[in-house]
Amino acid sequence: MPGLPARYAIADPDAGRVFEFDGDRLTVLAGTGEACSERCCEDHEDATATPLGYPSDVLALPDGRLLIANARAGCVLVLSTSGALAPFAGRGGLGGSTGDGGPAASATLDDPEVVVAWLGRGFLIAEAGGCRVRRVDEGGVISTVAGTGRCGYGGDGGPATRAMLSAPAGLAVTASGDGFFIADTDNGRVRLVDAAGIISTVAGTGGRGTRGDGGVATRAELNEPEGLLVQGETLWIADTDNSLIRRLEVGRLATVPLIAADGRPLRMRYPKAIIRAAMAEGVQLLIADTDHGRLISAPVDGRGARVWFGGEGVEEHDPAGLPTAERERRAEVMKSTASPARAEQFRVLTDDLELDDSDRALRWETLGPDPQLGFEALLKRARVR
Repeated sequence: MPGLPARYAIADPDAGRVFEFDGDRLTVLAGTGEACSERCCEDHEDATATPLGYPSDVLALPDGRLLIANARAGCVLVLSTSGALAPFAGRGGLGGSTGDGGPAASATLDDPEVVVAWLGRGFLIAEAGGCRVRRVDEGGVISTVAGTGRCGYGGDGGPATRAMLSAPAGLAVTASGDGFFIADTDNGRVRLVDAAGIISTVAGTGGRGTRGDGGVATRAELNEPEGLLVQGETLWIADTDNSLIRRLEVGRLATVPLIAADGRPLRMRYPKAIIRAAMAEGVQLLIADTDHGRLISAPVDGRGARVWFGGEGVEEHDPAGLPTAERERRAEVMKSTASPARAEQFRVLTDDLELDDSDRALRWETLGPDPQLGFEALLKRARVR
């Protein structure tokens, strides 16, 4: 079986760690598995000796550093290539969603679930608890770009900053780069903020289920969607509580069933993240099958899907190190609990993919910091060593 073409960073909230997976081996990059202390959003020399608590997302920067969304701690951290952690956004532990117009590191974040790059414009952070989307610009200044802070639904057709969201837990920049999609998770919808800052619903009715599949997206049901991926004119949706992958094209929403090479259906439980990868067989989807603790790859038609690690019913787990396939299979990223949060987010850390602002894949080794991408000032603000 051809190997994965990349190294992947995996945020595993239940294990309290961030891992690297190279297609064969899991290695701890950050976290101890312990609960987050009051100092977890501060500077730390050794990320692997630092409790993270609940790292919900990870994003690769073009020079090899990582941004880690530490949801329950209320901050986003930067992991340097030397293994040190530094604050990027959010002071942590204070609750609330404050600080607009000032330095991101001095602001407060309420359950920052997801962080994505908005190339040339900084970064976007989905605050599930704050029911907002915040932007950190190239100068390190934070502002609200969607949501009022009041949880609910409303505001379509008007400014996104006057609209209500409910526990947004997914983001994706549009193919043109001038807008972004929001997984408005508790509202059971996907919404679009366009170049003018106007918000609209592009999928979901607010009902929880699958009625309307194959039809007009705004008349079709979703059930707590989270992961989003833009690929050209297609929007892929991890329809988490329906345990499905949905495809939105030309205003219509359809389920893409995953079929293994032997023809058996590959069933998921609570998929939370989806990215794109260039593999030997062509462009494929990589899916975090969260409650099974599995990484699944699949062609865009869903046929020939395969499991890279993990599986159902794994109740035991071993520490990192993982000298054998069995230990890899039972790694903490696959541990079985009642929470649908395992193996939650995957980000590509490789030079095998081209830089593309239509998804969250960034080159790993060959692409250095470029001021045109909007990262350089942010990294300086983050005081990364």
